Amino acid sequence: MLALLLASLPPGRARGLAGDGPPLEAGPFRQPDLVEVAALDPSFKVEVRYARSDNFVGRPVYSLGRVFLQRPAAKALLRAQRALRSRGYGLLLFDGYRPWSVTRLFWEAVPPGSAPSWPTRRSARATTAAAPWT
Repeated sequence: MLALLLASLPPGRARGLAGDGPPLEAGPFRQPDLVEVAALDPSFKVEVRYARSDNFVGRPVYSLGRVFLQRPAAKALLRAQRALRSRGYGLLLFDGYRPWSVTRLFWEAVPPGSAPSWPTRRSARATTAAAPWT
């Protein structure tokens, strides 16, 4: 099945799809310390569409609609949430930690030329140091 998938992709899009996982990089990276953002403060609104079928893939890619981030990023959002709440506002979180398998699925789901090249470096999203919010 994987061979069929690789053969169906345009040249260059098959690179990295053979189960090699995320890119390996040397460096002093933060150790994983994921926390669930809503567990820090239940006033966060969470709408993870990737746990539902109304997203660009057309099916759920997460089994649960929960947002996890590295502790420092989650604490920064908590500070922002508290400041906004004092003014009658709050944050709506759409996503957080994204497993490599989902990143790869998203990359494969878009037509060639409409997505960036195959991810070769760790991104803020891949390292759970960033989250989309409004």
